[in-house]
Amino acid sequence: MKLECKNALVHPSGKEDEFVLGPINLSIEPGLITGLVGRNGSGKTTLLRLLSGRLMPEEGSVQTSEGRISYVGGKMGDWLIRKPDSLADAVAVFEPWFDKPFLETRMRRLGLQMDEEPDSFTSAGKKMYLLLFELARKPDILLLDEPTSGLPPAMRHEALDLLQEYMEDEKHSLVFSTHITADLDRVADRIVLLDDGQIRLDEEKEAVKLRMRVPGETLPSIAEIMGRFSGQ
Repeated sequence: MKLECKNALVHPSGKEDEFVLGPINLSIEPGLITGLVGRNGSGKTTLLRLLSGRLMPEEGSVQTSEGRISYVGGKMGDWLIRKPDSLADAVAVFEPWFDKPFLETRMRRLGLQMDEEPDSFTSAGKKMYLLLFELARKPDILLLDEPTSGLPPAMRHEALDLLQEYMEDEKHSLVFSTHITADLDRVADRIVLLDDGQIRLDEEKEAVKLRMRVPGETLPSIAEIMGRFSGQ
């Protein structure tokens, strides 16, 4: 499945004199993990919502081939207040491919119970539950907003392992925003830098290292990348 923005532009507040994202030209290709970086307010969440279809472009277009897109934002939607067990059964009626055994097994590994209210989970547990539930829906493209932010180290490593496992099917695509350089260095193939609603950098991770003269080393910090490519 391919996802592509062509000169897409949107005012997320609905007011033309406030922040604008775009025009954005971006192609999400199968088999690649794209790390989306930028300072707070640069447009990362807005771009993810645009890619997911939750926002419609005012100009340009967002085009997709046939397939399933999942988006995990920073908050639990009302539909996730139900117990995981009953919610999984309800979703499976409309999505027969839903993988309930996967959800049960992975939640159990994290000490999360299918018959508990999600409100009883820790904040980190809620975040992992959101990720696991969307993975169980077997999307072709997965869009994640700060998926590892606030997670303790063990859960953070578990989340990254899950994402790498998801990408073993080279037909899948993953886009995630992050402030954690180590996460980019571990799993990202490509880095997209947003600044003031504009894409300032869109390159393979190793090409970024070469341009910053650190071949074969760890990725420079996001602040250093921004300083180099956004002019700040």
